[in-house]
Amino acid sequence: MNEHGILIVALVLYTCSALFSLRPKGRAGDIVISLGIMMNAVGLIMRGFVDGSWFPALMIDGKLSLPLFLALIALAFSLTGRKTPSRVVAFALVLCSFAAFLPDPAQALPSAKTQLPVGTAFFLTEAVSIALFVSSGFLALSALLFHRDTGWDVRQCIVWGFVMFTICQVLGAVWAFAGWSYPFSWSSRHLVSASVWCLYAALLHAGAARISQRVQHVFAAAGLVPVSFILFYHEFSRMIVSLSEMFP
Repeated sequence: MNEHGILIVALVLYTCSALFSLRPKGRAGDIVISLGIMMNAVGLIMRGFVDGSWFPALMIDGKLSLPLFLALIALAFSLTGRKTPSRVVAFALVLCSFAAFLPDPAQALPSAKTQLPVGTAFFLTEAVSIALFVSSGFLALSALLFHRDTGWDVRQCIVWGFVMFTICQVLGAVWAFAGWSYPFSWSSRHLVSASVWCLYAALLHAGAARISQRVQHVFAAAGLVPVSFILFYHEFSRMIVSLSEMFP
């Protein structure tokens, strides 16, 4: 079985764990999601191998590693007794896994710039921060649509996501300078990253400004839009280019 087949098995396990999480009692969901995490990790490790050499940066693909970190967040909520947030993140995990695992992703060829240690650290911190932001968005949606008491969990995901995303931006600037001799460029990808940082910085200050929690949840849920652009930047770019060719 190749790495894509293993990731599909992880998707099946994640789906089963989400269904098991609906049960009021029992640890079956935790066991199944743990198995999914192991399969997900194995699939990503296999993806990092190219012609007998292992390249860590290829393993930490944003779309493919997102389900792994979402699964870890869901499991952490469950183990600490936060069952409702765990269920919400588990279903977000299934949706993101379908988006990532079902298409057979093209294997990117490794480059010297990509394999710099600071580049790998950049990919890792970005993937973790995006998983936390996605979790906060879905938790905020559950609070808005189903009146779930997830305010504390949304806040925790935003705080730690912002910390990791800030580290990610610093590492990205260092990596860009080491690989391309400049720390920043005015591309759409960089501008979206800057807007995401500003959005979650504002959300961190919203509590102190006594802005209502409902308004905070609306903006936390809205954060799923620019975060999705970061995740599917190449797909969006190809779609925009195709549309521009169709309608010159």
